[in-house]
Amino acid sequence: MKRRTQQSIAAFIITVIVIGALCGFVAVDISTERYMPGEYTRLFEITEITPQGMRLSLLGRRYLIDPGLLDPAREFLYEYRGFLPSSVLISANLTAQGYMAAVDYLEENKPVEEPW
Repeated sequence: MKRRTQQSIAAFIITVIVIGALCGFVAVDISTERYMPGEYTRLFEITEITPQGMRLSLLGRRYLIDPGLLDPAREFLYEYRGFLPSSVLISANLTAQGYMAAVDYLEENKPVEEPW
């Protein structure tokens, strides 16, 4: 019982430290944006999700992730999907559904451009 109590207290302390660190990161981010707007680029930002791919910014550099490059691997794995563990199938399905939901949401909520 004593060992279990020690482990619980240690887990609680580690959780408090992690939450404190997160609050510190948020405070620094907010103060940087408030006192030095536009001075630093975002560390990671997804700028656009389209059916052609996803544009993102990582460490100040812009990248395009093209899902078409993975089509041959997807077709190969689709043939042998029965051999994959169920956890892989579930995560792949959830990822695909999440991507399609994001694309659909962005298509439905496009900003209306003024005709002038």
